Amino acid sequence: MTKGASMRTGIACSAALLVCGLAVGCSGGDAPDAKLTVKMSEWLFEPSATSIKSGNVKFTVNNVGGAEHELVIVKGSDPKALATKTNGSVDEEQIVEALKVGEVEEVAARTTKSGTLAVEPGTYVLMCNLVDANGVSHFAKGMVATLTVK
Repeated sequence: MTKGASMRTGIACSAALLVCGLAVGCSGGDAPDAKLTVKMSEWLFEPSATSIKSGNVKFTVNNVGGAEHELVIVKGSDPKALATKTNGSVDEEQIVEALKVGEVEEVAARTTKSGTLAVEPGTYVLMCNLVDANGVSHFAKGMVATLTVK
């Protein structure tokens, strides 16, 4: 490899690491403070724990179903208190930005996807808020759970 090619490769790798460091789901090599796996399928939403340690939490979404799902995390203790649209999904525009922690989006059927998010002590609602092509709200069908962060 020539010196120029080596330098271009180094610059490309540095740029990729910078982009990765800014994106949800990438970590800078530091171990997360806690890990949580959420198993999902059509109308099943099963976190591996109901309580975890605060800090940088690695959320791993294991979609064992036949449809796309997502994990949305918002601060709050009562899923029924969240404003919903007429289709039964949560109206995410009504959630104050300070309450929305983040999400792991577009988890295709039979795949696993992860994201690391900073989570402070409190209670959170975890949900799949997708609405399928038939107008079925995953949230309304029970794809929701609560999580305590200590």
